[in-house]
Amino acid sequence: MPTQPNELLLNRDPKTLHKIIPEILTPCLQEVVNYGTQFYQRSQISKEFKSDDTYPILALYLHLVQMTDSIEVLISNGCTEPAKLILRSLFEANLSLKYMLEKDTKQRATSWMAKNIIDKIEQYKNMDPSLPQNEEYFQDAERRLGVKAPNITTAKIKEDISKLEESLKKPGYAEAYAEYLALINNNVKYPEWYYFFKGPRSLKQLAKHLNQELIYQNLYASLSRMSHFSDDAHLTIRFDDGTGILGPIRNSTNCVHIGTTAVTTIIEMTQLIAKKYRPFESSRFDKWIEKDVGKYLRILGHMEFESLRR
Repeated sequence: MPTQPNELLLNRDPKTLHKIIPEILTPCLQEVVNYGTQFYQRSQISKEFKSDDTYPILALYLHLVQMTDSIEVLISNGCTEPAKLILRSLFEANLSLKYMLEKDTKQRATSWMAKNIIDKIEQYKNMDPSLPQNEEYFQDAERRLGVKAPNITTAKIKEDISKLEESLKKPGYAEAYAEYLALINNNVKYPEWYYFFKGPRSLKQLAKHLNQELIYQNLYASLSRMSHFSDDAHLTIRFDDGTGILGPIRNSTNCVHIGTTAVTTIIEMTQLIAKKYRPFESSRFDKWIEKDVGKYLRILGHMEFESLRR
C-alpha cells in the first residue's frame, strides 16, 4: 500500500483551505493570468513588437505571467510559503521591466540580450568535457547518476560558442559587450545588464532607483532568508503566547499578501507596457479591471490593510 502522509504535517484536503482562496484568490489570479496570455498574444503579433529590441519586453512580461500562474497553482493547493520564492522572481522581473521601459529602452533591452548571450557562452563552456575545470563535474555526475556521461562533442560546443560570440559583434550588442568587458576589467564580478552604461550596480540599487527600496527591504530580504534557509519562519506556526511549532508544511497564513502582490504586479506591468506600445488598449483595459478584477481587488485590499493593523 502506498505511503500515506502524516496529516499533522501534510493535509491535501481542499476543504481545509481558507475560504478566501477558492472564493477570491484563485479566480482573481486566474483572471489576471488569462488576460495576460491574451495581451501577450495580441502584442507579440502586432507591428509594435516587430523590432528585436522589444523581445526582452515580451520575454519579461511572459515570465511575469508564468510566475503568477505558478503562484496561483501553489496558493490554490495551500502551498503559500513556497509561493514566496516565486514572488521574489516576480519582483526581480518587475524591476527589470520597469527599468527597461523608463528610458533608453532600446539600449537597455539590447544590454539585456547581450548579457543573456554572455551567460549562454559561459554555460556552453561549462559543458565542454575537454576543459580541465569541468572534469570533476562530469565525474561527480556519473557517480550520482550511476551512468556514464554521453559523449559530448567539443567541436559542436565550440561551434555554438563561436556563433554566439559572432552575434555580440552586431550593432548595439557590440557596445553592450564593450561595457561588460570594461566592468570586468575594472574588477567588477558578474555585472548585471542594468549596470551597463552607468546604471545601478546591484538589485538593491536598482530598486532604490525605481523608488522600490522599501518593497525591496520588506519583501526581498525576507525571501532571501527563506531561499537560503537562514531562518525557519516559513516552517513555523506562531501562537498568541509567543510559542511556536514546526509545521504543517502547507500553510495559507500569508495567502492574501502573496496573491495580492502578484495580482497588482502583473496588472501594473500590463498597464505600463500598454501605455508605451498599445495606448489604444487603455479603454479595454479599464473596462476589464472594473468588470472582472475590481470586485476581487477591493476585498483583497481591505484584507491587506486589516492585516497591517494587527
